[in-house]
Amino acid sequence: MQHVLSLQSDFHNEKPLLQLIIKQAGHKCVFLPKFHCNLNPIEMVWSQLKQYFCKRADGTFPTAKKLVPECLDAVTTINICHYFQHCLRYMNAYRKGPNVKQAAYAVKKYTSHQCLGQNVMMDVNVINRG
Repeated sequence: MQHVLSLQSDFHNEKPLLQLIIKQAGHKCVFLPKFHCNLNPIEMVWSQLKQYFCKRADGTFPTAKKLVPECLDAVTTINICHYFQHCLRYMNAYRKGPNVKQAAYAVKKYTSHQCLGQNVMMDVNVINRG
C-alpha cells in the first residue's frame, strides 16, 4: 500500500515536515544517502568520538559522563574540514566511476590530491581490467 501511495503525485511532491521547518527557519536541508558513511561527514565525527572515548574510558558512569564533553571538544574544525574533503572526494569518484569498488580504490590511491583528475578513473579501469 505504501508503494502505491508513493506513486501518487500529491504524495510524491509532499515535502517532509522536518524539511519544511528547516526551510522556514531560513536554512537549507540536505538529506544524504542512507547507509553511505563515506558520503556523510558526521559518521567520521562519530568514529573519532568513539575512538577518543574508548581509549580513555574505564567502564564507570562518572568517567563516561566526564568524557563526553572532552570527546566533543576533541573534534576540531580542521578535523571537520578533512571529513568534508573526504566525502567530496568520494562524491567526485562516484560521479566519474562505474562502480563503488573502483571509486573506493581511486579515493585511497589518490588521497593526497585535492580532487580526482580526469585520468584517475581511467587508471582505475586499466588497473581493474589488468
